[in-house]
Formats: sequence, C-alpha cells, structure tokens
Amino acid sequence: MSTHPDENSLLLDPPRRAKRRRWKRRALVLLAAGVGGVLLALQTPAAGWIVRPILADQTGMEIETGSVTISPLGNVRIDGARFLAPGLPGQPGEVLVVDRISARIDWPATITGSPGLKSVRLAEPALRVSQDIDTGVVNAGAFEFTGGGSGR
Repeated sequence: MSTHPDENSLLLDPPRRAKRRRWKRRALVLLAAGVGGVLLALQTPAAGWIVRPILADQTGMEIETGSVTISPLGNVRIDGARFLAPGLPGQPGEVLVVDRISARIDWPATITGSPGLKSVRLAEPALRVSQDIDTGVVNAGAFEFTGGGSGR
C-alpha cells in the first residue's frame, strides 16, 4: 500500500469538500436566522414576557406594563409601567407609576452571567406611599431591591 493518494481518492475529495461547505453555509444561515429571529422578537410583545418577570423578581412587586421593546444595542423602553404592592388591591397598592422607563443593558456583565444595567431613566414618575388602616401595612414596604447597584 502506498501512502500517496491514488486517482480514485482524488476524485472523491471535491464532492466531500462541497458537502462540507454546504453544511457550513446551512449552519451559518441557521445561526443568522436565529439571531435575527431573537432580535425581531425583542421588538414585539415577547419582550414584555421577558422583562416583566425580571422586574418582579428584582423589586418584589407585581408589574404591569404597556409596550416593552429591547433594541439590539441594549436599550430597553417600557411604556406605562405600574409597580403594585402584592396583596393591596386598587389605588393604594400602586407604589410607582411611570409613563416611560428607559434603561441601557450592560452587555459585558450580562454575557458573563451577572446581568446589569448601565443607566435607568424615569419619565413622569409618580410615587405613592400609603398605609392600610386595618393592617398598618405600608405599600412601599413590599419593595425588595435584590441587585447591588451603585446608586448613581
């Protein structure tokens, strides 16, 4: 047996290379379609399904929002946000009402596993602190900030 390729094996190599190239192209197209699909989904109501539970976990409040969008650059926009104290119905349960929340995602921190925000801006915030006459519970007492922000 010779270690040099014979004529038959040389004829088989181009089809194998072409097949590998096709699979690489298909994988690249699927990856691009997946990334594009995620970016598109973040411009739909699906973004709200992602953001609301995160806000609820971080604050300990019930969250209601209007539209929520997340841009590919990491800009989050939430319109018509209401932060409600759990178990306090109606207007006394409204702790914070904001016309618009604009935030910037800290992508390097998020990619490394510790999601965070670079900045948060509130447009037209209205903070309501009230106390239930019967129980003495203060609505804002339900806020639980689990993040370790710098407060800047």
